[in-house]
Amino acid sequence: MNQIELLWQLQNLDSEIMELERKLNAAEIKERLKEIKLKFDAEKEKLDSNKELVDRGKKEIRASKTKKEELRFSFQKTEEKLYSGIVSSAKQMEAMQKNLDETQNTIQKLEDKMSQLKQEVEDLEEEEKKGKLKLLRLKNTFDSLKKEYTENRQEAAKKYEALKEKRQELVKTINKNLLRSYNRVKTGTDTAVVLVEDGKCSGCHMEVSVLCMQHLKEGSIVSCETCGRILYQRES
Repeated sequence: MNQIELLWQLQNLDSEIMELERKLNAAEIKERLKEIKLKFDAEKEKLDSNKELVDRGKKEIRASKTKKEELRFSFQKTEEKLYSGIVSSAKQMEAMQKNLDETQNTIQKLEDKMSQLKQEVEDLEEEEKKGKLKLLRLKNTFDSLKKEYTENRQEAAKKYEALKEKRQELVKTINKNLLRSYNRVKTGTDTAVVLVEDGKCSGCHMEVSVLCMQHLKEGSIVSCETCGRILYQRES
């Protein structure tokens, strides 16, 4: 096999290796995982805050209920005393009636407050259910994507090592000066060896001179006069 054919094989190997390196890096998947993690953390923080509000609301309801029961007990005792006949002073009876009215008013306010709190707690618990479902979806998406990333990375790593070994063996068969030229061209572009198609360099799409085409047919190593890439022409 001539040197240009070996270089073409090397170019194809390097292209496969570069593609595998992109898979191993998996920048897009990493970024996606990062986005999902940020969303999960934000939703978790929101859920924790929501839970605190629910707990606080329930605590207020319990406290209001206890206070209401205490007021009802006080109301009943005052009412019993008022209508028992023990109190005969009109002024004292008037004060007791005022106390009953105020107590009843306070009880009503507590009931209204409890009703409002219960509604708020119900709304928060409904949000909590939705938040937990959203967290579960995010977690499932994250786990699925991470699994895919891990499996792809493991598969790519095996192929990568095999191709690197194959490349090392191939490099041994290529002329050192030619290999240096290849590496020099490759530092400025992903592809150092390109096909000649319809008389044009497939790297820069410029016409290849008649003289260069003649040298190619003679089996010489020829570089594109425009972009400097090494030209390769398949045998007819």
